[in-house]
Amino acid sequence: MATWGAMLTDTAGVPFYIDDTMPLCMISKTTYTLNLNGGTVASQAIHSNDGAVRFIFVNSPDPNVYFWYAYDSTSAMWRIYASCQGASTFRLNVFVFGYQYQTPPKWGIAIWDAQSRCVITNETKVLRGVSPIGTEGADSAGYNINTTQSGNIAVVPAMLGAVTGVIQSGGTRPFEARYYASAYYNGSTTLIKALATDSVSGGVQNITYTNFRNRIISVDMSKY
Repeated sequence: MATWGAMLTDTAGVPFYIDDTMPLCMISKTTYTLNLNGGTVASQAIHSNDGAVRFIFVNSPDPNVYFWYAYDSTSAMWRIYASCQGASTFRLNVFVFGYQYQTPPKWGIAIWDAQSRCVITNETKVLRGVSPIGTEGADSAGYNINTTQSGNIAVVPAMLGAVTGVIQSGGTRPFEARYYASAYYNGSTTLIKALATDSVSGGVQNITYTNFRNRIISVDMSKY
């Protein structure tokens, strides 16, 4: 650290060091409207497979929407896959954070690195306030997470568990459903819980539930 000059700190008083670093900052926030079109899952391309590090947070202004984030080798794109229990058309709010050089503002503060690249300005929206929901490894975590939090909370897409069995009616065949994170923002609070891709009906036997007991990572997006 330099022995003189200006020091930037966040609201918690934590210093931000400039030397050879870049902050994780918001790259984009976009609302997508998806339609199942008679199927069970819709998807939306988010970014190409360019090797850049990105952190994705998602919520929905519609209830009972669950989602996950995966690579599609056919299109060479990373996509959000999503579905909704009870509606064929629904919306997703997708927030993308990453390491990105900044455009200096017309006025304000801008800081460059040793290679003359702008790394942060007074307009940069730095990722902060990351909060875990649930205790890693606890039975109350994973697909048992069900909480309502104040504010516009978005979560990292996560698979939280699974259920398997054997369908006996209409011929014997395997049954599997997965539990994914959901975050429903109603304008004032956000309901965060696990939703299953399918329900266990009376024709399923030898049912086995698997709780991954993992946390959900969240951020209050009202700051952005």
